[in-house]
Amino acid sequence: MKPIYSHPDIGMVHLAKNALANHGIESTVKGEYGQSVFGGAAGIEAWVELWLEDADHGHKAAGIIQDMIDQNDSLEANAKPWTCPSCGEEIGATFGVCWNCGTEQPEG
Repeated sequence: MKPIYSHPDIGMVHLAKNALANHGIESTVKGEYGQSVFGGAAGIEAWVELWLEDADHGHKAAGIIQDMIDQNDSLEANAKPWTCPSCGEEIGATFGVCWNCGTEQPEG
């Protein structure tokens, strides 16, 4: 086994694991329960890790993960806040529901 990716957000590590699985590359998540021991946001020692089952896939896996990161960064950079049609509150682009009144973001 070989470490390939580490991130403080467990969701990003699982996205990377799924991206690799879509290309037939097996991997294992390690340390996903360590964050609770450190109380959430801790130093790098509490980051969740993704390990390749077969180290020979290292180069291909690194490219797949980099593509995933680039795509995620692009989506975040292009996201724009929206205004709730019910209460007029401005909502951050990453949220699909108004924090003020609970109205879902309209499509489009």
